[in-house]
Amino acid sequence: TDDLDYSSVFYFNVAFCLVLYIGLFFASPLISRIYGSPDLVPVIRVLGLTIVVSGVKNVQQAYVAKTMQFRRFFFSTLGGTMAYRGFGIWALVAQQLLNAAVNTAILWLTVGWKPKLMFSLQRLGGLVSYGWKLLVSALLDTIYLKISQLVVGLKYTSSDLAFYNKGDQLCLLVVE
Repeated sequence: TDDLDYSSVFYFNVAFCLVLYIGLFFASPLISRIYGSPDLVPVIRVLGLTIVVSGVKNVQQAYVAKTMQFRRFFFSTLGGTMAYRGFGIWALVAQQLLNAAVNTAILWLTVGWKPKLMFSLQRLGGLVSYGWKLLVSALLDTIYLKISQLVVGLKYTSSDLAFYNKGDQLCLLVVE
């Protein structure tokens, strides 16, 4: 890989994330109706901004992983961790958005690679022909692992879903 590959993927990734966000923005009323909670519309729209922010950092993350600069991951994720009290769901939204923004900013400040003003559709085509298989595989894995949470969230109350999620996490604890 070279700067042309990285830059091509970067610009494609940002454009693709913007399209995903626009789709999510317009789908948020439908999602809120499915869950019977009109308050979800602004939450989904604001939380969806993490797609765009994370889209800006994805190529930086790939560059860090490829060049094995794992220490950069540690500092970028450490900086965005925070907690709020008394703000309800907006505390979680702010935490997610701020975490993504801080992670992105730290990677942009510390990683040597920055996108150049170059783009190759031919190079992108070669990379996408491989990458779409990874995307589909990751999506299927996520759907398989999270479908039960979706069903519980649709059929039962949010407290039932919280208990279900906590119980699911307890299975993953390693106790010596």
